[in-house]
Formats: sequence, C-alpha cells, structure tokens
Amino acid sequence: MKRRPFIWDLVKAFVSTLLFILVINHWIVKPVRVVGASMYPTLENGQVGFSNILINQLESIDRFDVVILAIEQNQEEVYIVKRVVGLPNETLEVKDDVLYIDNVAVEQSFFDNAWYDSITGSLNGNFTNDFGPITLGSDQYYVLGDNRRFSQDSRYYGPFSQEDIVAKDIYVIYPFSDFKIIRK
Repeated sequence: MKRRPFIWDLVKAFVSTLLFILVINHWIVKPVRVVGASMYPTLENGQVGFSNILINQLESIDRFDVVILAIEQNQEEVYIVKRVVGLPNETLEVKDDVLYIDNVAVEQSFFDNAWYDSITGSLNGNFTNDFGPITLGSDQYYVLGDNRRFSQDSRYYGPFSQEDIVAKDIYVIYPFSDFKIIRK
C-alpha cells in the first residue's frame, strides 16, 4: 500500500514537470542551439540559449531584430536564426555590399567593424552578393545571416511571413563565458 502513493506522487510530479516544460517551450521561450556559421560573429556555432516567444507576440518586428524562424526541411520543422533587414511593403536590394531600402542606403551598424573589414579585405568579390530589387508584401519580412557568404536566408528561402517568426531576441547562456543578450 505504501508503494502505490509514492509511485502515484512520482507520476504526478513527472507529468506536472512535463506540462510545465511544454507550456514554457510553447508560449514563453524557445530553446536555441546555434548550428553553423551563418550568424557569425554575432552568434557562434555551438552556442546555446533561448529566445523570447512571448515578446514576439507583444512587440512588433523591427529592422535588424534577431529572430527565430520556422522552416520545413526534409518534411520536418526546423528553426533557423537570422536578422530582419526588410519589413512589409518595402523594396530592398544590395549593390556592392550596400543595403538599400526604398532606394535609400541603410547603415548596418550591428556589424563588428574589425571583423567585417578583415572579411571584406580578403574576399574576391562582395560580402553580400548583389540582389534585388525585391518588393515585399504586406506580411513579408526579408532576413539575412550576419555572415552573408555562408548563410541560407531569404535569398534562398524567399521572404518570410509574420507567422514564420517564432521568437525574437537571443539570450546566449552557454558557454558561460559567452553570456549575452542579442536584440539588434
């Protein structure tokens, strides 16, 4: 008789914990593990953190926000991390590594200048291949990886809708020495 209540308590604790994790993971935060170099140097391969689902529902998506996007690969939903560069109803293009939004050059101040200068100085060609002009629809966002030469982003997948954006902002928690909050 004494074993049954203990097992029942254990089952209840397990189910409660599982439900708590599911609620947190579905409505509040999204775990993030960086795979690849597409967001380098902002995010590095192997970093672990979380992204805010709730704030994505409460705030608008702004230019240069770092977001988590849901995409389908091999009939499976996977998540990628990218930076929003184009907002709904804008026309954007890149010419000679300059981003133009509605024919106005836009400074990309999030780039680490020393890293960017070292990369662009060693390239035979542009850091960001020229593209556009592309005019976005009323619910479309254009995203790029910070490491443009090694990123599959909107240039590959096309524009994303608000529904594709799962979360925004990244809170890097591992490795512990890399702790940081990335908003823009």
